[in-house]
Amino acid sequence: MKFLDEVKRTGEMAVEINHSGLYRPVKEQYPHDEMIKACIEREIPLVFGSDAHRSSYVGYQFEETLKKCINFANSLQKPLTMAKFSQKVMKREYFN
Repeated sequence: MKFLDEVKRTGEMAVEINHSGLYRPVKEQYPHDEMIKACIEREIPLVFGSDAHRSSYVGYQFEETLKKCINFANSLQKPLTMAKFSQKVMKREYFN
């Protein structure tokens, strides 16, 4: 996943975990778990997105995905880095 190395090198990007696939036929978030683990391994910040077109889908499965990401980070012995955007500037928040 060479492109993730470039994302890490720039230090100015986050990877979105998009939950829309969870309520579509594919029944999984994008990207898949192995890519999420690769991001955590490289300490690339993650951000959650609903891609909601209905209010009932806003925040859908965020808590479950956060728990899953924390478990991945713990198993990899890496911090879970979440991106927080404020006025188009990314800040990092760490979960352990």
